[in-house]
Amino acid sequence: MAPELLGVVYQVNENRQVIRYIVSREINGEIPMAALPCAFSEGDAIEVQLARYVSKRGAQYRVLAAKASEKVPSELLRKDFTETVRISNGMGFTPSEIFIPPPLVERCEIEDGQLISGTAVQTYNKKRESWGWKVVSLKPSQAATC
Repeated sequence: MAPELLGVVYQVNENRQVIRYIVSREINGEIPMAALPCAFSEGDAIEVQLARYVSKRGAQYRVLAAKASEKVPSELLRKDFTETVRISNGMGFTPSEIFIPPPLVERCEIEDGQLISGTAVQTYNKKRESWGWKVVSLKPSQAATC
């Protein structure tokens, strides 16, 4: 039986009905929502059992089973932060280069220079071809309305 690996959900795509998860920079992928035992939110811990195979694209992983987890993922995958925000073209960035997506900036009415706290997950930026951090949730505070 394949071992259970602990990861984090970094995207929930309602349109395509999939979630995207990351266990490590080498092990990540997507799972159809229909194959999941429960609903997931971005930032949730997830345990997956995987089978490794090789295709034209190199090593790939097929999800055999997935479930929600109460375990705490590595800080290499998910971390809490408190930093000020720089707003540029509707997007937010912190001094440590944590990205705040435009819908979150707008919904939470985040302003330039504001101090925010939240949770970020490791993601791959295809445009920049590099790994970075993306905010998945903000903690309510006096400064934030979200």
